[in-house]
Amino acid sequence: MGEKFEFNVNESLEVINNILQMAENLKEQNNFVGELAKQLSALGFEINKETFINYLNEKLITCRNFKGLELVRAWDGGFQNFTDEDNTYRLHRLALYLVIYVREITFRNNYRMDQGSNFYFLNELVRDNRHEFIERSKWCVDLFDDLPTLIMQEEFHSEHAIALSSAIQSADISKVEEFIRTRDETVSKIDTWNSEFEAKKAAVEILKDKLDTYETGFNFVGLYQGFSALKKEKVDLVPSLEKRFTGLAAGIVIIPILELIWVLFNYKSLNTNLGILGFIALPTISIIIILFFTSFSH
Repeated sequence: MGEKFEFNVNESLEVINNILQMAENLKEQNNFVGELAKQLSALGFEINKETFINYLNEKLITCRNFKGLELVRAWDGGFQNFTDEDNTYRLHRLALYLVIYVREITFRNNYRMDQGSNFYFLNELVRDNRHEFIERSKWCVDLFDDLPTLIMQEEFHSEHAIALSSAIQSADISKVEEFIRTRDETVSKIDTWNSEFEAKKAAVEILKDKLDTYETGFNFVGLYQGFSALKKEKVDLVPSLEKRFTGLAAGIVIIPILELIWVLFNYKSLNTNLGILGFIALPTISIIIILFFTSFSH
């Protein structure tokens, strides 16, 4: 076995199409070749598609280790040495390749072919008539028989299988048994924790939304309280302002009256000295101005 190959879609479909056309010309024969051609023709709508080639690339592992199992080899034998007289051989080769592919797929995926499947009828025809195949196809028949063993060898000797085997051998077997016994319980607990976590997460999200709403409300309350305090401060200031304005008004009225009274009692001396009148008026005006300034500066 060598490096895995990939089925080339265009080449593979060309081979399948050519052999199916050949099968159409041979299926009327009343012998094994005619029966084989008939079964292959019935599979035409399933295998002559790009999706079928992609499916082989996806599902096949062991078969892709054999370069000789490329579909193009069913047409040229791998050496371009087939002739037009090898049409029967080409028919044999495609049929054998298909049943080998299907055998690996069914073996690896652990299912049985539906008895109504066209692949089932082809598989039964090949199994029951293996002596009919040309000697050059004997290796394909042997591979068909040995394929399950080859698959198991690959799996048991793979890196993953070896690592698992070593781990189990070096582990405390009682712990392995305990894990197997409690696995379902552990998985159930994890599922429960996940459910509880999701429920609590949802509750936290709801609580967060409510807190965001409360924060907005508190902001409005704080703003309202600020304006209320400012209003109270200004209201409390009104009586003080009223007293100041009352004092100012009284001073503005009383001072000129006092000054007038003084002038009336001293008018004779004022007639002889008018300059004293300006001397008296200047302090009065100054006092009034000071009263205004002190009243409006608080």
